[in-house]
Amino acid sequence: MRSLTLHFSTIILTLLLFALNPVFSKDSVRFIETTGRAVIEDAAEVVTARRRSLEDALYLAALHGGAKINGFSSVSTDTSIQENLVV
Repeated sequence: MRSLTLHFSTIILTLLLFALNPVFSKDSVRFIETTGRAVIEDAAEVVTARRRSLEDALYLAALHGGAKINGFSSVSTDTSIQENLVV
């Protein structure tokens, strides 16, 4: 009798978990497709351009996904540009 009660309660709890799952679950995963762009200046820098286009695609995906991005660019005296982003 005790074993039957245990099996019955396990079945009921399992059914309740499956029934309540859609109620408490949120759509937390979204798929976003973006395209990154970069300039290929010469054949030797294809790997660098590929990495920059991937960074651009990740940045755009974060924007489309609802991330708040703050940042600024600064130029040094030797005209080098430094970008700081906070996602």
